[in-house]
Amino acid sequence: MRPYGYKKPGFFRDAKLTDKASEVVAIDGDTSHEKVKIAGGDVLYMLDDEQRLFKLVVEDKPAPHSIALTVTRAR
Repeated sequence: MRPYGYKKPGFFRDAKLTDKASEVVAIDGDTSHEKVKIAGGDVLYMLDDEQRLFKLVVEDKPAPHSIALTVTRAR
């Protein structure tokens, strides 16, 4: 796996990244990535490896096995 320079990995409930919503849990053998359960209306924030802040809005599901996200750069 390619190394990344994430200073604050995960998904957060606030833009200041103080209220972490995700955790590292084993799902399908993946024990290295952050995961978060989502529902329509959820708003999450994350930093990429260049420290850019993004806002993710979980939209209503368009189909039973699909999700819809709106991702915008917040900073």
